[in-house]
Amino acid sequence: SIAKEYRRNEFLHQQFPNITPEPLQLSNGVAFYEYLPGRTLEEAIVNNADTIPFEEIGQSLRHWHDELRTTEIPHEVREDSEGKLDRFAIYKNKYATPKGIEQVFSALVTKGYLDSSELSGVTDKLVASMQKTVSSDIFNLPKDTWGHGDVKPENIILAQNSSRFYFIDNDMHLMPAVLDLGKMVSRTLAIGLGNNVPIEILSANIEMFLKGYYANEPIPFQKIADIIALDFIPILGYYSSIDKKQLAEYPSMAQLFMKNLLQVVDFISYLTSKKHEDLNSIINFFRNNHSLKI
Repeated sequence: SIAKEYRRNEFLHQQFPNITPEPLQLSNGVAFYEYLPGRTLEEAIVNNADTIPFEEIGQSLRHWHDELRTTEIPHEVREDSEGKLDRFAIYKNKYATPKGIEQVFSALVTKGYLDSSELSGVTDKLVASMQKTVSSDIFNLPKDTWGHGDVKPENIILAQNSSRFYFIDNDMHLMPAVLDLGKMVSRTLAIGLGNNVPIEILSANIEMFLKGYYANEPIPFQKIADIIALDFIPILGYYSSIDKKQLAEYPSMAQLFMKNLLQVVDFISYLTSKKHEDLNSIINFFRNNHSLKI
């Protein structure tokens, strides 16, 4: 509800006043927040901006995670958020069996994205990818912090005429911290590739984000690759319900995934069929004559 969201944001602003918008008032079911002039990180990526503070964003997200590992969460905020959006449970329940994959993706034929002759090849690849992911340890990661829950470029505001930035639209809940990292990398890749941002620029930006977060610690590239695959499969599933004739009316992310359906499925298969020890291993798929275009 609006009231629960407002309470979460009040708590977060008390903890992180420099990177979250200030809640101003809750009145008659309407929440008012500080106005933040600027643009989203997504807009900056699409426009290939010269200076984007990816390293600082990574550092701030690490500060968020570290602080909320040890901070006492107020009872009402904990109650509002506890158990919220357990994405691993959602993914496992919906996509972890051949039957689940087939039910979700049979719509690809009825909605006009695939011929019936292509469906079995797509579903076989997705089933194999999910089975490999389920057999890994990604579903058993400890819920070790109260994360943002929806870290992606459209939920980060770069302030106008300053170097400040803000995390918005949080879905704070108890979760594995790396889930925030994986989703940020996943969506940065998708947004950049769909808007013709050169892969080397995307790679450098993601590298800076991960460096900011992990500093001198080892970066868990295998877990990040698994999370990207887990992020892409439900996106495909969600957009597969859109009629192909109506696709132009939907956001660019929907068009990106559905117009490049076979490439996206191949990328998911690639992510789950290899061991990934660095960022190059993850993104080399797009260096080898693969591209995503709207």
